[in-house]
Amino acid sequence: MAELTEKELFESVPVPKAVARLIIPTIISQIVTVIYNLADTFFIGRIGDPAMVAGATLVSPWFNLLTALSNLISFLFLLGVFLRGRKTSAMSLSLRHISFRYAGKVFSVGLSAAFTTLLANVVFMIINILAYGYGDAAVSAYGIVKRLDQIPLGISLGLSQGVMPLIAYNYGLGDYVRLKKVSVFSWILAAVMAAACVILFETLALYIARLMLDDEDTVPLTTNFLRIACTAVPFMSVNALVMYFFQAMGKGTQATVLAVCRQGVLNIPMLFLMNRLVGLYGMIWVQLIIEVIMLPFMLGMYAATRLRRVADQEIVKSDVWYTIVVVAGGTNDVLAKTSAVLCGKGTDDVYYVDNMRFYTAEKFDLYTE
Repeated sequence: MAELTEKELFESVPVPKAVARLIIPTIISQIVTVIYNLADTFFIGRIGDPAMVAGATLVSPWFNLLTALSNLISFLFLLGVFLRGRKTSAMSLSLRHISFRYAGKVFSVGLSAAFTTLLANVVFMIINILAYGYGDAAVSAYGIVKRLDQIPLGISLGLSQGVMPLIAYNYGLGDYVRLKKVSVFSWILAAVMAAACVILFETLALYIARLMLDDEDTVPLTTNFLRIACTAVPFMSVNALVMYFFQAMGKGTQATVLAVCRQGVLNIPMLFLMNRLVGLYGMIWVQLIIEVIMLPFMLGMYAATRLRRVADQEIVKSDVWYTIVVVAGGTNDVLAKTSAVLCGKGTDDVYYVDNMRFYTAEKFDLYTE
């Protein structure tokens, strides 16, 4: 069987096959990371002391910061080895090669990922502080559930990271039909995997709780926390995909706004409110509430963004030829100054004008659905 080329993978291979080809490595890498993070809690739980697990939970955010620092040092070391080991390289640290042409795009997209990680750690610390008032068993139970919750979340992130190149490529190419197919298939796949995790956790919550820490005070809390927390997984998976889709399309502003609203504006105040009104269990329900609130906003913003480039173009049809008239002020500066005449009758024909890709009017109509 001939090896697929990148062009075939991104443009013509059936969407399920293309997605599977891209997500398997990223999902595996995420699962390995989750298992690594889960191992310490599991082995500490063998001691049978909730205070020990609670202590590991409380220091977890700081441990993440140290891990980030070690990763930065490793990156700098490997970068130096890479640059020294190659006689010719496309990479250069020379100031004369530095350009700020794309700096805004890079930072706008990167900020959304940075805020997501930062605010998630802040939320984690706030929950630990609030849970501490309910005793060691509450903190250790939450820490265990947080680790277990990373399993479906890691799978979702692996899926999101895997499809990002496919989303970015087809968005840049203007193939909105394939973009829509990739998006819908990814959401369905994420929902199916999340539903499987929900069924697993709901069914085996008690046994998983005992496996992690068999303590008479901690097991009931861990069981109940896990059954509550897993209900947010399907919504969380879809929302995470939307966030990564925005990053893939270079929509850093939208991604950053959604990240701040989801983790900061809504999540943090809601934690204090639910803790005051409902108590310990109220904090566990917060994630589900936030994800349900954010879901329609995320999907609506994604739909509007995906169709905006189509809305900037107007189809003019005659008996002999088709013309795409680009409205002034559209999203593409090159196309905003010209119009392309497309000759032909086949709906599957593709034409290239000034290195830009266009379709006949019938096929273009599919994009507006």
